[in-house]
Amino acid sequence: MADSPIFAKTYDFLVWLIPQTLKFPSQRFVLAKVRPNREVLVEADVELEKVRLHLRLAQKLKLMNAGQYEHASRAVVEIGRLLGGWLKRDQDGREVFNELRAGDPA
Repeated sequence: MADSPIFAKTYDFLVWLIPQTLKFPSQRFVLAKVRPNREVLVEADVELEKVRLHLRLAQKLKLMNAGQYEHASRAVVEIGRLLGGWLKRDQDGREVFNELRAGDPA
């Protein structure tokens, strides 16, 4: 599962994002264990939407410059695209778990 593109892109995004947020006042992150089912995918989509909102707020509050915001936004869009692919495949009746293990969510 760790070789899957969504995990790699999410990991790379977090490696970049967490040091950025250390500059923010009182920011904390909690990383959850992955449970590959539709409920978790929907929950991940909701959490990704929260990240989008927090990024917009950080940029508006000038906690991120335009370049940082652009970089973060591109990463979130790519992660969202991959997550959307999993949700679509799950909706179509395919096994999400097998997609995760195969490392081919797109």
